[in-house]
Amino acid sequence: MENKPSSEKNQEKEGEIDLEKDKELSSCISIDNITLIGHKSSVNEIQFHGKYFQILLSCGNDNTIRIWNAQSRQQLVLFGGTHTHLSGVFSIDWHPSYRYFVSGSVDNTVKIFYISDKIIEIMNKSFRFEQIKTIIKDKALFSRGDLHPTMIDCVRYNGNFILSKSFFNKLSILCISSSNIAITG
Repeated sequence: MENKPSSEKNQEKEGEIDLEKDKELSSCISIDNITLIGHKSSVNEIQFHGKYFQILLSCGNDNTIRIWNAQSRQQLVLFGGTHTHLSGVFSIDWHPSYRYFVSGSVDNTVKIFYISDKIIEIMNKSFRFEQIKTIIKDKALFSRGDLHPTMIDCVRYNGNFILSKSFFNKLSILCISSSNIAITG
């Protein structure tokens, strides 16, 4: 991202995602520059969905994770509340199936969230530019807080393995299987 002078009117505000003019992106979804407004604090990471180029995942210092349709400029899902992260979320990554994503936070936890059929339905409606009411999800499918003694600043899926890294460079590998994750509604 280029540095902008402080006097420029279109400065990025804290909590906004500004997708700068990008020839590859704009040729895919026919936009030049959009801003997605929703996070109440700094955005730490964004990840585009691997199958649906319009869908992106974001996380921030407001303790939330959000799913957006960048093309229709709509926030689709907000993951936040007392059963999600209690501190800023630093890292996110989609599972290769795109039915899950993993997150890592200042609260020293790795969490997995499930993309339910209802969320898929909302995503499909957003592709048709139907007006969407944001779904709020307040519970993670899986949570581990004993992997790292300090904040987690990087999480990545590799198949059914989750790699996580803490602020002091401790690495952990977690194997996820159906025996330690139960999918419910």
